[in-house]
Amino acid sequence: MTLSDDDWKKVGGKDKFNQAALGISGPDAQHQAGIPFVSRPFVMAYNKDILKAAGIDKPATSWDELATQAKKMTDASTGTFGLATGYKDNFDPWKFIWAMSVQAGNPLVDGKTLKLDDPAVKKAYETYFGWLTKDKIVDPASIGWSNSNAVAAFASGKAGYLMMTTSSSLPTLDKSAVAGKYAYTAMPTTAPGQSSPQGDGANAASILSGDNVVVADYSKQKDLAFAYINLITSKDEQLNYQKIFGDLPANAEALKALSNPALQPVADTAAKSKATPFTGAWGDIQLALLNVVVQSIPDLSKGSVDDSSLQTRLKDAQTKGQASLDRASK
Repeated sequence: MTLSDDDWKKVGGKDKFNQAALGISGPDAQHQAGIPFVSRPFVMAYNKDILKAAGIDKPATSWDELATQAKKMTDASTGTFGLATGYKDNFDPWKFIWAMSVQAGNPLVDGKTLKLDDPAVKKAYETYFGWLTKDKIVDPASIGWSNSNAVAAFASGKAGYLMMTTSSSLPTLDKSAVAGKYAYTAMPTTAPGQSSPQGDGANAASILSGDNVVVADYSKQKDLAFAYINLITSKDEQLNYQKIFGDLPANAEALKALSNPALQPVADTAAKSKATPFTGAWGDIQLALLNVVVQSIPDLSKGSVDDSSLQTRLKDAQTKGQASLDRASK
C-alpha cells in the first residue's frame, strides 16, 4: 500500500530514518510503500598489512588504480592475490557492471531506452573479466567462487581487497585471521579509462541497497502491523540487530550511535549510493547483465573471452532487456 503521512507517523515519521534509505521506498517521494529496515551498502574491505607491504598508502579510488594496486599485491607463488571476488556468484557480478557503467555516465536505463549496447558496458565487462584473464590479480579458482568463497579467501589473509562486500561480513572477519588487520572503504567511483567520475558517478559507490518492510493493502490488521514496524525500527532494536547480523541500521539515531569505527566508511557509502532504475523490467535487465557473465564462464575457464562472443552476448541482453522494458512501459 502507498503510505500516507498518517501511516508514516505510526512508524515514527520519515525523519526517524536515514534519508538515503528512503531512496528505494518507491518510485518517488509521493509514492512510497517500503519502510526502511536495514541498510546494506556495498563496499570493499582491504588488508592493511598486505597494502603496506606493497608500498600502498591508501585504498584505490578508481578502477584503473585498483588494478594497479592489485598487481603489486599479487604473488601467485604464495596464493596471495590482489582481489577476492566470485565470478559464479548469483548476485555480485552485475553490480560491477552497473557501477562502472553508471560512473562512466551511462545509466543503463534512460527513460524507455535500455543502453546495454553502450560502449561503457562493454568496457565494464572487459575490465571485470580482465582481472582474471589479463591482469591475473584474482585467484584462478574464483571462476567457480560465490561471494562466500571470496570472503573465506580474504579472511584467511590471501587477498588484498575483498570486493563487493557489506557490513554483514564484519562478524566473520572479526573472528578470522585478519581480525584487527582490515578496514572497509568505498569501492572506486571513477570508471575504467577515466580520470574522474562522469555525471553523478561520484554518488554511485554502491547500489542503494537494504531491506524494506511493507504493509499489505488487504491487511485487516494494519495498525498492528505499523506498531510492529515501529518497534523493530526503534533505535535500541536496530542496534541490537546490527550487533547480531552486521547490517547497518535504517534508524537515523541508531546509525549515528554506532560505536564501531570500522563501520564509518560503510555508513558514509550509504550516502553515496544510487538506486537502480525503478522499473518493473529491472529484474529481467539485472538477470540479462548476470547472464553475460554466466555464459562467459566456459571462455573464462579457457583463459579469455573474445570480442565477438562478448558482443553477441551483449546484443542478446540488449534485445531481451529492451523487450522487457517495452512491456513494463505500457
